[in-house]
Amino acid sequence: MPPNLNWKYVGTQNFATGSLTAAHAALNTLGAKTVYPDGTVRTPGSGSAWTWTLRTSAGVNEAVTGVPPTNALLFTHIIAGTSAATPLGASLCPPDTLGQNNAVLVGMNRNTTGAYTTWNSATPFTTAGTFTGYWHVTTDFANYNQVILWESQEACIVQYLTNLGTASAAIFGAWIDPLEYVAGTTCETDERLYGMSNTGYTGVMPQSWLSTNAAATGFIGNMGAANRNSHTGYVSPGTNTVAGNYLTRFGIFSNTTYWPSFQSYSRDGTTVVVPFAMTNSTSGAFIGETRDFGVIPDQLSATALYDQFGLEGWVFGYNNTATGDTLLLKA
Repeated sequence: MPPNLNWKYVGTQNFATGSLTAAHAALNTLGAKTVYPDGTVRTPGSGSAWTWTLRTSAGVNEAVTGVPPTNALLFTHIIAGTSAATPLGASLCPPDTLGQNNAVLVGMNRNTTGAYTTWNSATPFTTAGTFTGYWHVTTDFANYNQVILWESQEACIVQYLTNLGTASAAIFGAWIDPLEYVAGTTCETDERLYGMSNTGYTGVMPQSWLSTNAAATGFIGNMGAANRNSHTGYVSPGTNTVAGNYLTRFGIFSNTTYWPSFQSYSRDGTTVVVPFAMTNSTSGAFIGETRDFGVIPDQLSATALYDQFGLEGWVFGYNNTATGDTLLLKA
């Protein structure tokens, strides 16, 4: 059984509006921090702190690679993109078969043992491993100017914000707990499931992203079958290939309509946090639940949430300037 994840808010970093190269540098700046915003020590490669590396070619920032501190299957996660090259679409189902330049992308490389070569390749490392290809995280990058990073021992969330008050996001790593651990069937040999989700190129996150569940926008469990939509998928256990399955959320959630406007407490005095189930979109089979994060009432993104006992976790929301549908990432 996988241990609990301890999520940490790493920080928010501004960058030059519309610049992919500056955005990669900004994410790398966050990944190099040695102190979290709450004052605790951050040591890359230990605790919840990932190890991030800025990748350049001919002096141009083209990607940032991240390696989680707990990493039995040697995953390297890639945030990439330039305005001058069309990327390789993801092989996860459904694929982004036609890459779009001038957007942030996300991909995962399993069994990474070789040195990095280039982001825009079916084999971005000299020892190929297995590579998902890319899904689109953002729309055209013209208006993006901030990046926010949250990390845990085995999973990570990156959110990009625009000067128009909108946002896009990606999650990647072992963020799904299968709850039943049969290696090669329900999970990998390390009892994890690995996956990723993206907002997509065809739209930004709506304020009601948890309840809308629209194909063209949203995050975590959206059902966009079209090229460059919002997608969610996982690596099929035991295949040693990154041929994934499409996922949907079981149920939709409206924080505004069905949740109280105040922080809700359970009988033990902690905040009520509701994880959601993930199901295979083809078979309808239960795949797992979200790992140490879930739905809470509307909050601002990148804030801390406290109860009477202290810090409970970090807020991932619609935006950091306006409230909307919200997750709590448990500390």
